[in-house]
Amino acid sequence: MKFNISIPCEGAVLGRYLKQNHHELWKQIQHDWEKGQQLYQKSNIHVEAKVFIRNIGGINKTEHPKRR
Repeated sequence: MKFNISIPCEGAVLGRYLKQNHHELWKQIQHDWEKGQQLYQKSNIHVEAKVFIRNIGGINKTEHPKRR
């Protein structure tokens, strides 16, 4: 199943990810991220998700640990 949707995302969240996980790249682009060239607004972000469906059907109660 493929979807093509636009969801506004906070640039600070993605910027923080880049800073923590791709620090050398972040140092090069940080001044143009939201200002200057506005790289954040020009970015195309592709997300892939792998989903495992454990059970199908309706949910009729919240799962709680066994009570006394």
